[in-house]
Amino acid sequence: LVRRLSLTDRPRRMNDRRNIDSALFGLPVFGGLPICADATIVSPLATEGVPHPRCTHDADNVFDRAIDEKRDTYHDLVASRHSAFVILAARTGGR
Repeated sequence: LVRRLSLTDRPRRMNDRRNIDSALFGLPVFGGLPICADATIVSPLATEGVPHPRCTHDADNVFDRAIDEKRDTYHDLVASRHSAFVILAARTGGR
């Protein structure tokens, strides 16, 4: 979807299989730029049942890693002057 929308300055790769969750057009925010949004649901607990680092005192610390992963995956949208990239993160599980 990212490749088809042409929302980045980078050359499009034909094998780009990434899919953003939504693209919103014509809204009066972000200077009218298209908004690309990708959602993620994370847990402060790892699959082994132990907390991720720094989540023992604040379960919301799990968002840092999730946001970094999304920014790495969609690095071209983060850097784009043709769109705004928004990460919608929610926490589940835990205590």
